[in-house]
Amino acid sequence: LWAPVGSWVDTPAGQPVNFGGLMTPRERFATWEMVRELSRSPLVEIGAHTWASHYGLPANPQGSREPAAANRGWDKTTGRYESDAQFTRRMADDVQKVTAKIHEVAGKAPRAWVWPYGAASGSTLAIAKQQGYQLAFTLNDGLGNVKDLDNIPRMLIAGNPSIKAFANAVTQIQEADPVRVMHVDLDYVYDPNPVQQAKNIDKLVQRVYDMKISHVFLQAFSDPQGDGTVKSLYFPNRWLPMRADLFNFVSWQLQTRGGVKVYAWMPVLAFDLSSDLPRVQRWDPQTGKALLARQPYVRLSPWDPRVRQQITDIYEDLARHASFSGILFHDDAVLTDFEDVSPEAVAAWRQTGLGHDAAPVPQRPQERQAWMRFKSQTLTRFTLDLRQAVQAIRGPQV
Repeated sequence: LWAPVGSWVDTPAGQPVNFGGLMTPRERFATWEMVRELSRSPLVEIGAHTWASHYGLPANPQGSREPAAANRGWDKTTGRYESDAQFTRRMADDVQKVTAKIHEVAGKAPRAWVWPYGAASGSTLAIAKQQGYQLAFTLNDGLGNVKDLDNIPRMLIAGNPSIKAFANAVTQIQEADPVRVMHVDLDYVYDPNPVQQAKNIDKLVQRVYDMKISHVFLQAFSDPQGDGTVKSLYFPNRWLPMRADLFNFVSWQLQTRGGVKVYAWMPVLAFDLSSDLPRVQRWDPQTGKALLARQPYVRLSPWDPRVRQQITDIYEDLARHASFSGILFHDDAVLTDFEDVSPEAVAAWRQTGLGHDAAPVPQRPQERQAWMRFKSQTLTRFTLDLRQAVQAIRGPQV
């Protein structure tokens, strides 16, 4: 598979190529005639590596330059992020241009999409699929899977390695790397004084590097009171105040300077959204009444469609505005033996046809067991839906 960057190959003879910010002599790059010649070989398939999106663009107010094909840009002049419509238009134009050119040169449309820097985007992947692409290659670790053609790993080769070195590198791909995890609370990194905050970030990155950490679970929400109720977030979103636009910057610093994979540590139900939304209620067997459940946290009831939609919106906004490898769901996705008896939860249970006890909490062992399973399945299904919402924007590798 050979996947050229269209604008590099299209550069006129004698003009240097902007190779990721490094101006490089034109003769070090292929020509369209070379692409045409190799496309005739049954041993070579011509894919696409974008037309002109193999570069980093400012992706947050701090100026971090992140892969353009996978991230929405930050405009310092307007103080705004690229909108969904702007991002879609930019990448649709890019995909269409490189696809048309390769089709013209190779005689057939490309079907393999190779991500610049290995950084995938669910939004761009959807655009590529509309243009007929069937395979997408990242730089993730591990072996490929024919059942997951949207997320095919690849190994970056540099320095013209010997056969022995290449064989060793390929063999090591099959070996699972050790996982060394650090949980990081952004509330301890954030500081209203930008100078102190910069020092905090530098110390964090250095500590992560010195401890040889492989994965950082980075808190994307703010809870300075420590009561478990999430009143603000560290990324732009539609439903809660933003304490600071900090998560993406720290995540990118950890990835690029600390060499780690960052997982966004996120609540599932403990968001302090509108008081009109139902909260989880517990059944008090002594009084026979339903009370607001406060332990371990005050949580929103997952059986209300408005709750699910607003929480999904928050996760989508995280995916739009940050680079990360995965999601760590907080321990608020839990219901005790006496929860949830809110009207929404009870109605959903009744609709299953399995609930026959008159009391909100089933008393018969068999029915109680079914009720517990119903609650567990609801929570699991919701977290899977949240992951899917993130993947649709951030990519299948999450």
